[in-house]
Amino acid sequence: MALVNIKSVAFFVITVSLLANIYLISLVQKQEVTTSKSFVIIDKNELRCIETAKRTTFDKHQILGPDYLSNSYAVLLPDIKTNQDFTVEYSSCFYGNKSVATSIGDLQYEIDFYRQTQGVNHFGVFKSPYNDNYYLYTKPSFINDFE
Repeated sequence: MALVNIKSVAFFVITVSLLANIYLISLVQKQEVTTSKSFVIIDKNELRCIETAKRTTFDKHQILGPDYLSNSYAVLLPDIKTNQDFTVEYSSCFYGNKSVATSIGDLQYEIDFYRQTQGVNHFGVFKSPYNDNYYLYTKPSFINDFE
């Protein structure tokens, strides 16, 4: 019984941590709307991929939060306004599933769904400052076994 309570508390803490990180990033992003920057949450391999592709270093912040985001970064992307822009510029660095959430609660639901049904532990989240959609990119866990 105590183990169930510990798991429930741990899940709650992880969920709150994820939501807090995304909320804080959204606040920073809203302050920078005038500079036309979108953000994406990606892992170190995807970060290396987009920096290599663009031959530049992006403004990035390491995510503090749940284990499945422990090696992830919030990266500000200049001049990316829409998901279509993001797809054209950076989609080669992502693979797996893509879904859209219209709120942080929906995003958390999508993440939980992929974690529980497909064992996915690696996520990328794209957020444009020009709409309320969050684009969730996932990759199967077996892909990271080869990295």
